Amino acid sequence: MPKFNKNFNKSNPNLRYVDDKSIEIREKDQTGVTEIRNPTPLQLVNELKKSICTLFFYKATNGAFRRMVCTLKGYEPVPSKFNKPGIVVVWDLDHNNWRSFYPDRVFKLVRNENTKAQ
Repeated sequence: MPKFNKNFNKSNPNLRYVDDKSIEIREKDQTGVTEIRNPTPLQLVNELKKSICTLFFYKATNGAFRRMVCTLKGYEPVPSKFNKPGIVVVWDLDHNNWRSFYPDRVFKLVRNENTKAQ
């Protein structure tokens, strides 16, 4: 489980980022958890097609930190209105809606092989 800086408060509009040194990073271990730091766009899409993933990224609009639980497994094809170059579109499981993001803004991906897409 990621450990966030004790001073992190997502309701604070002045806080624009989380220091990545305060996040615990682990490689895939016996629990089936895979964590990738600074994933490439291809890695993102491949992992999202396999299972549910948690992405940690900075929003392009204001630089705020965001965590999103999402997948592509069982949710393809992506609606054509999201067909824009340079973005990745996923199904956000917390909001039950399509979301898009720039892959270069993602600094960590976590995939749990034991979690199955519904």
